[in-house]
Amino acid sequence: MNSIIKIVLVMTLGLASSASTKIEKMEELVGKYAHYDVVSYIGELFGPIKLKNRIISFGITEYYLEDGKLMSKDQFCFSEYKANLPFQAKTSDEFTRAIEPKVVEMEIMQTNGELLIHRPETPTLLGVDLNDYREDFPSDPNDSRFTDDDEDGKPGVTVNLTFKPFVDEELYIARKEIFSYDMKKMKNGILAGFVRDRSQQYIIGASKDDLVIESNPIQNPDLSKSPIYLIPLKEDLDCDQLKEKRDQYFPKRDRSHKGFYRWYEN
Repeated sequence: MNSIIKIVLVMTLGLASSASTKIEKMEELVGKYAHYDVVSYIGELFGPIKLKNRIISFGITEYYLEDGKLMSKDQFCFSEYKANLPFQAKTSDEFTRAIEPKVVEMEIMQTNGELLIHRPETPTLLGVDLNDYREDFPSDPNDSRFTDDDEDGKPGVTVNLTFKPFVDEELYIARKEIFSYDMKKMKNGILAGFVRDRSQQYIIGASKDDLVIESNPIQNPDLSKSPIYLIPLKEDLDCDQLKEKRDQYFPKRDRSHKGFYRWYEN
């Protein structure tokens, strides 16, 4: 009987110690971060030519504790677009800031002394109002469920396409933002990892009818091309202030992210 009691005590103390360590690790993560991520996509264009593009998102992520859980609140501020073809796609900051993911509980795990951080998916609708994100996009461009989330007077959210001096057009799109990410903590305190993206896109209309085609690119399966970094903020910034300090927190070229954050000092 005494042996059984000892075993139970050891197990109980071990579990309590593990829980205490987890809380301590979560407390270390609490705070605000400058958010930087790149999602790389590939899609069909015409014939053998594939469109390879990258969307770089900049924002603010806040981690806080609530009832012993680590919660994450994301705010997207501005974005950039890069592609393998000589045209530009631009979106307004109002477009980017209209993406408002739900607050979510982060999943924390410690393996071999290393802290692993996972953000689950929180499907977010942009430019469309559906009862369930799994519903199909409306097929009628005049459907009242398409919403002007960037407040420019046009359905959905607007993408400006330019290939000067030949092309200067607009696409009106709706999206389902569906992403998750996994990260580890670097020695300099930055959280780094990769984004998994299952977002969906629908073209509602365009300034030229022949631009209204099916376009729903998928994420490049090489996750090394879709990195994410959360950089601890030592000051409380809003989106406009973060944009003013872009070069302080983010690399000038997205493909130089590894070196930039490896040697980063805040």
